[in-house]
Amino acid sequence: MGIVHHSRYLQYVEAARIEYLMRRGLNYRELNAKGFHMPVIEATSRFKKPARFNDDLNITVRIAKLTRVTTRFDYEVCRADVEGITTLVEGHTLLACVNAEHRPCRIPDELLEHMLGPETASPS
Repeated sequence: MGIVHHSRYLQYVEAARIEYLMRRGLNYRELNAKGFHMPVIEATSRFKKPARFNDDLNITVRIAKLTRVTTRFDYEVCRADVEGITTLVEGHTLLACVNAEHRPCRIPDELLEHMLGPETASPS
C-alpha cells in the first residue's frame, strides 16, 4: 500500500525508549544481571496519519507516570516535511519492574535515577 505497516510503530517506539534510557546511562544488560527486568505490560497507539516508506520520522519519548512498580512512557511519532510537522501516531507503553522470578517488585533507586536524570551519554 506504500505506507508503513501499523505493527512497525511498536518497534519504532521501543527503539526510541531504549535510546532514551541509554542516553541517561542505563545499561539493560547490567539491569538484567542484577535480576531486574522491565517488560511491556500494555501498549496503545492512536494512528492519525500514515508514514510512507523513506519518511524521516522523529519520535518523542517522555515518562508520563511512575509508580513504585510501573513506568508509563508516552510517545509521539512525527514527520517533518514542507507542510511542517505532522503527528502520525500517539501512544504509550506501560512497563512493570519484575525480579528474576518475573514477580513485580519495586523499581530500584538506581534505575529511577537513570530514568529521571538528564541525558549524559550518546547512544552507541
